[in-house]
Amino acid sequence: MDRSSRSTRRRSKRSIEAYRRSLNKLLNEDFAQNSRTSDEYNYFVDRAFWQKTPDFVYAAPDTAWVMKGQVFNLAALIAWLVVTFAAKRMKV
Repeated sequence: MDRSSRSTRRRSKRSIEAYRRSLNKLLNEDFAQNSRTSDEYNYFVDRAFWQKTPDFVYAAPDTAWVMKGQVFNLAALIAWLVVTFAAKRMKV
């Protein structure tokens, strides 16, 4: 798997989706416990709920993770440079 912007985006989307699902689960549980059935529908999440809700934290991939996926690209760049300098020396 390459460590391009695409794979970094997928990685962040998975993290965001996991947080969203856990937040929805907390909201559903709070709704089940604190909603009241009556003629009117008025359920509000109070400040205490949001204060106990964990913040979203995303750990960006470290440099080693990114570079591990760039081995082929770096090898291609080095090969291109070697061929270019070799061709200049041979005056092709």
